[in-house]
Amino acid sequence: MKKLYILLTITAACAACNKDSDKPSNAITKENLVGSYKITSVKLTLFTPPLEVIDSLPACQRDDVYQLKPDDTYTLTDAGVQCSPVTTSSGTWSLSGNTFNLDGEDLAIESFNGTNLVVKGEQDFNGISVAGNITFTKQ
Repeated sequence: MKKLYILLTITAACAACNKDSDKPSNAITKENLVGSYKITSVKLTLFTPPLEVIDSLPACQRDDVYQLKPDDTYTLTDAGVQCSPVTTSSGTWSLSGNTFNLDGEDLAIESFNGTNLVVKGEQDFNGISVAGNITFTKQ
């Protein structure tokens, strides 16, 4: 009986350890957001259902890589299909609660699952406010 108790205790402890290590790092923290991303979806939310418009972006922009660095800077690399002229830029990013800030523009974080970061933003085009969701996928 004592052996059975010890075996059950060890099994339970191992199961608890495996459960923690299998969890994705989906807490919205600066440490979890650091990494390289590509934009995989751009949806205009003023339509029901939201309208996917990523294919309207030039091919040379759809494969660009955003690298969020731990020092609150990022680099945007013109990867894959090259734009003409080739553009690589850099800037700053920050996180405050559920607000992701990229070069001074606040974007509300809709979700983060450890791989996909979905942010919501609004842009004014000729007096019309257009809202949309952008999905960044970690590479």
